[in-house]
Amino acid sequence: MTTQHTPGPWAISAAMYGVGNLKVHGVEFTRDGITQPIANCGWDDKGEAEANARLIAAAPDLLAALRLCERALEERDAEAEEHAAKAARAAIAKAKGAA
Repeated sequence: MTTQHTPGPWAISAAMYGVGNLKVHGVEFTRDGITQPIANCGWDDKGEAEANARLIAAAPDLLAALRLCERALEERDAEAEEHAAKAARAAIAKAKGAA
């Protein structure tokens, strides 16, 4: 049995909270106007939890980019390769917080 993941886009939670310098970071998605959590990425004052949240939030984009890359490599199509490369660059930028 194949279980589908929650569809994207996923976003870093806007409802971060914490005490002092410590903030809780999470990932959420919205469907039919209802926001649901995907992951709680923990809390820290060094940015690691926020970086984890960015990476998790980018997961649907990274998967889509890999699927495009797979298809482009199988087809050996230059236009498909450029489209896949563009999607991959955008997904990597999102995961790194540059998007």
